[in-house]
Amino acid sequence: PLGIRGAAFSLSLSDTIDIPVFTPSLNDLNVTSISFDLTFDPQKLVPIAVVSKDALTQIWGNLTHTVSGNRLHVAGGGTIPLR
Repeated sequence: PLGIRGAAFSLSLSDTIDIPVFTPSLNDLNVTSISFDLTFDPQKLVPIAVVSKDALTQIWGNLTHTVSGNRLHVAGGGTIPLR
C-alpha cells in the first residue's frame, strides 16, 4: 500500500470545496488500480462528487465512489498504469 495525504483547508458553512489527494511518485510501480476511504463528520461535510479531471487517474475515466455513514470510499482502475 502507498501512503496518501490530503491538503489542509478551512471552510465556512455551505461552501463547496475540492479536497485534493496526493500520492508519492508512482513511476515504475505499475499502479493500475486504487482505492481509499476518507472519513468525515457527516454533520459538517456532505460528499457530492469525486472528480478526476486534471488528475493522474483521468486516463481511467470516472472513479467510483460510495458514501456510508461517515466514510467515503473511492476506487478506480484501468489498463494504463499511473505515472
